[in-house]
Amino acid sequence: MTETDLAHRARDLELRIASAGNSGRMSYQREFCSVLQKMRAAGMVVPSRLKTLEEALLNERCEADFDNLPV
Repeated sequence: MTETDLAHRARDLELRIASAGNSGRMSYQREFCSVLQKMRAAGMVVPSRLKTLEEALLNERCEADFDNLPV
């Protein structure tokens, strides 16, 4: 993917995540993080709003994983 493709894909996923419900957001988490990682590897600057969204999705994933642990 070119830098332009990566930027467009990140924006597309950002919009999909924003319009998805709470349960639907997590379905995009892996792909979104993968696109941001490819952006970093290409030397691109990842906008802070995308970093914030990535962190929020990772936190949601961690919370969901802990919610499923037996007590």
